[in-house]
Formats: sequence, C-alpha cells, structure tokens
Amino acid sequence: MLTQNSVTWVPGPTDVSMQGVAQVESATLAEITANGTWEEVSIGCGVPEEIAVEVGDPTRWLHGRAFDESVTRTQYSGSFYFDKQTGRVYFCAVNPTTREGS
Repeated sequence: MLTQNSVTWVPGPTDVSMQGVAQVESATLAEITANGTWEEVSIGCGVPEEIAVEVGDPTRWLHGRAFDESVTRTQYSGSFYFDKQTGRVYFCAVNPTTREGS
C-alpha cells in the first residue's frame, strides 16, 4: 500500500547516481529563478562528503519542482538546488539521460 510519501521505486545495484556542484553566472541564475515557484529548502538528496566543502551550507537553497521536471522531462529522477548568494547549483540525479540533440 502506498502512502502520500511513498517512493514508487528503490534504486538498485545497476542504477547510476550522480551528484555535483557547478557555478552559474548571476544573470543566468536570475533568469532561471525569475519564473516558476521556488522554495527555500535544505538540499533534499544528501551531499557526499567529497564535495561538501564546495557545496557549503546545505540549508538555504532554492528548489523548484517545475524546474526539475523541465530538465529531467520526467525521464529520470533529478533535483536541482540554487544558491543565489554564491551562484552555485547543486544537482543530484539517478539514471540521468542525454536529451536528443544535446
């Protein structure tokens, strides 16, 4: 029986998990976060120790579910978190795919 918070699948041994942090130009970040619904949240997918220093404080990031879906096109599980003060984006994905034409 599934509840409102149930996960419909569990990553298995052949799934690929990818996490990372990147720098975004302030104008690009402003353009991305100008549209849609954004919430200030803690990073919800955990930050690996290896990149924790680069990520910094994981508690005050902007997240938008519609943005996630615009990137993943619901073909894979992925979340993107933006730090407007530093221009960083943190991403976490399971089984990411390449878009056609990319």
